[in-house]
Amino acid sequence: MADLKERFSVINGPRIQQLKAKLADCKQHVMTMVNYYGKLKTLWDELEMYEPVLTYKGCKCNISKKLQLRGEDGHVHQFLMGLDDTLYETARSNLLATDPLPSLNRVYSIMVQEERVRSVACVVDERREVVTLVAQTPARGQGHIDGKDTNVVCSHCNRTGHDSSNYFLVIRYPDWWGDRLRGDRTGQNFYIKFKFLPCLLGI
Repeated sequence: MADLKERFSVINGPRIQQLKAKLADCKQHVMTMVNYYGKLKTLWDELEMYEPVLTYKGCKCNISKKLQLRGEDGHVHQFLMGLDDTLYETARSNLLATDPLPSLNRVYSIMVQEERVRSVACVVDERREVVTLVAQTPARGQGHIDGKDTNVVCSHCNRTGHDSSNYFLVIRYPDWWGDRLRGDRTGQNFYIKFKFLPCLLGI
C-alpha cells in the first residue's frame, strides 16, 4: 500500500506543480467575472483531488473546520489578487479590509455586482459622448446652407457663402464658361451654384 502511494505521488507531482503554476499566473485581464472565476474554480477542484483538505476524525478542537476555512481564505485572496487592477482595485481593497474576510461565494457575488454596475456606467458614458457629439455638430441652417459656409463673407461683394478667391468677377471667367451670361443682371449680381466649386459663384 505504501509502495503504491509513493509511486502515484511521484506521478502526480508534475501535474500538481503545473496546476499551482497555472493558478499563480491566472489573471482576469479581459475575461468576464464569470469566466475568470470559472477558470480558477476548475484549477482549484482538480488540485484538491491531488491535495485534499486534511480531516481529523474525533478531534474536539474543530481543526478540520479551521483548515477548510483557511483554504477558502486562500482562494479568496487568490481570486482578488488576479482581478483587473484598473477596474477593481478599490473594491478589492475594501474587501481585503473586512474582518473577518467574507466567504468566497460572498466575494464572488459582490464582484459580479460591481462588474454589472460598471457595465451600466460604461453604456451611460457612451450615450453621453454620442449626445455631446451630436450637440456639437452644427445643424442644417446653422452656419451652413446647402453645403455653403454662411460664416464666410466675400471681401468683394460682401455676400456670404463664398470668398473672393472663387469669385469669377474677380479672378476672371474660365475658358469653359463660353457665352453664358456675365456681369450684372437687373442691377444686382446674379449667382449660380456650380457643382465643381464649394460656393456660390457670381456672374
